[in-house]
Amino acid sequence: MFLDSDPLDTWLFLGPQLESSDRGAQMIAEVRETLDDLARALEHPSGSKPDLAGVLPLLPGAHLVTLSPPERERAQELAARLAKYGTKAAARAEEFLLDVIGYSRAPEAVPFWQGLLALKRGQGKFAERRRRFALAALAFLAIRDDHPAAYAALDAALRHPDAQARAYAAYYLGSAYGTAERPLPEATLAALHAVATADAAFEPRYEARATLRYLGYPVPLDNPGGVYVFKVKLRGDRSGATRTLALRSEQTLSLIHI
Repeated sequence: MFLDSDPLDTWLFLGPQLESSDRGAQMIAEVRETLDDLARALEHPSGSKPDLAGVLPLLPGAHLVTLSPPERERAQELAARLAKYGTKAAARAEEFLLDVIGYSRAPEAVPFWQGLLALKRGQGKFAERRRRFALAALAFLAIRDDHPAAYAALDAALRHPDAQARAYAAYYLGSAYGTAERPLPEATLAALHAVATADAAFEPRYEARATLRYLGYPVPLDNPGGVYVFKVKLRGDRSGATRTLALRSEQTLSLIHI
């Protein structure tokens, strides 16, 4: 359902290839220089916006490096400061930092990711993407290190007040347990089932059902005994002809092709 790029996929599959290349030292140097540039850019007069032009690394994949603990903590502090601005430049710089912090896979960063999830949605258009990075980073930590705090944070996000965040939490719980091939705890199964059946928003219900299906568990109906009505038309047809179809909740769209 999510159309933008998934940081977890990049970290899992592309990261190891780039880290094993001969550009690793050069990418680390670029990231360190970027942290210095961002720090200088954020030392601007009060009331003005920082000039972030030209501060991001030029090397493709430079975000896929593992920071040392002091560098990661510095990146977290810079990301928190950038989150206060609603500009596109600030969002690009923040996304770079979240990318490199997430790939660094530090258990100590779990509170940082939880803090990002707690930020209000109104802080710029990047808010949704920020939450996705936070949940993807928790899933990455859970997959690679089986870290209990990361799993617990993903579980807790199923009760986040924002529907989009709950949907991401359901999706990344599926990635965390499915990719690592770990059994789903009973409490997490019950929480996913509750979202799949009782969440007031459609998207979390959809993602929770998709996660249950992916992990091989029975999937509850979204609207037991209900009927869905679709108005459809052929793509590219300019005649204006449409058809109205009604499907019971236990039926699937595949029946339309019969």
